[in-house]
Amino acid sequence: MGIKIELSANSREPLAAGKWVTTLTKFEHGKSSVKETPFVQPVFKMDDEDAVRTDGEPFKGNVWGDKYWVTPGALFRLKEFTEALGSELPGEGGEVEGEAEYAQMLTEALSGTEVTITTGLRPYEKDGETRYAL
Repeated sequence: MGIKIELSANSREPLAAGKWVTTLTKFEHGKSSVKETPFVQPVFKMDDEDAVRTDGEPFKGNVWGDKYWVTPGALFRLKEFTEALGSELPGEGGEVEGEAEYAQMLTEALSGTEVTITTGLRPYEKDGETRYAL
């Protein structure tokens, strides 16, 4: 079973389009700035030595996945994600004390999982500069 993983482009020269081997290393956590909705966000370490940025330079560092909202109505997305990685959703049906504890549980359950990600980029112009959306 496959799943589409949305990635965050955290730089002006993000990961180029392609298929890349990564390892899920941890889940970060936080709250949205407006409504303070809690979220967890997977972080993938780039393992593929051939990975390059859009400018052709070697890609070093991490890739951040989509934010998963930790609310009853949105947990189905996180459940789909964990099941696609061959794991059950930790804490399902039980009480979890906030997104920090949840991020820790997810990290313990899924850290070290190899994930092949496929990226595609859409260039756009902003302030006279070409940028990329994943």
